[in-house]
Amino acid sequence: MVVAGKGRNCDQINQVIWLLRRETGTRIWWGENYISELFSKIGLIEAPPTFIGRCQRNMLVKFVKNKIFVQTVQSRSQLSELSKLSFKFGNIECLLQINLDRDLRKAGLLKEEIDDILTSSYKGVTLKGLFYIGYENSSLQERRRAFRYLRESYPNFFLSMGMSEDWKIAIEEGSNMIRLGRLLFESLK
Repeated sequence: MVVAGKGRNCDQINQVIWLLRRETGTRIWWGENYISELFSKIGLIEAPPTFIGRCQRNMLVKFVKNKIFVQTVQSRSQLSELSKLSFKFGNIECLLQINLDRDLRKAGLLKEEIDDILTSSYKGVTLKGLFYIGYENSSLQERRRAFRYLRESYPNFFLSMGMSEDWKIAIEEGSNMIRLGRLLFESLK
C-alpha cells in the first residue's frame, strides 16, 4: 500500500503509516506526486519513498541517485535515460505507467508500446510492473473491467492500481499495490 502524502505534513503521514502498520501488518510505502515534496520529506517519513507523480526527464537523475522507486515511467526515452544513469549510480526499479484509456489528458504508454518495451532490454533498469489510473469519468464497472484486463494481460506483473474511490475493486481484480491519500487522511479527523 502507498500512503499518498500530497500536501500533508510529515507528522500526518507518519501517523497514518503507524496506524496502518498496527492494524494491517501490510508493507507500507509513502508516495508523493511532486518531486519537491518527496525530497523535502526523505528521512522524516517512516516508510520507503516512491514517486507517483508525473515523471519528467530532468527528475530521473535524482531518482536513480537516491534509489527512489518510480511508479510513473511513461516513455522509452525515460527508460533509456534511466538505463544510462544506472551505469553511474546503480540499478533502479520502476513501473511503467499505462494509458489504457488513451486519455489525451493523461501521461503513459499505450498497451502496444508496453508490449514492445517488454521485449526490449534496458540494462540497469528492473521493470517491476504497471501503474494505472482509471479514466476520470469512468464508472466503477468500467474501472473493474480495466483492472481485470490488466491482470489477465499481465499475470506475472506487479500492478499498482486503485485509489481512494476504487481501491476495493482494484484489490478484488488483483492489484498488488493501492495508492490511498484522501481516504486515509479524512478518516483521521
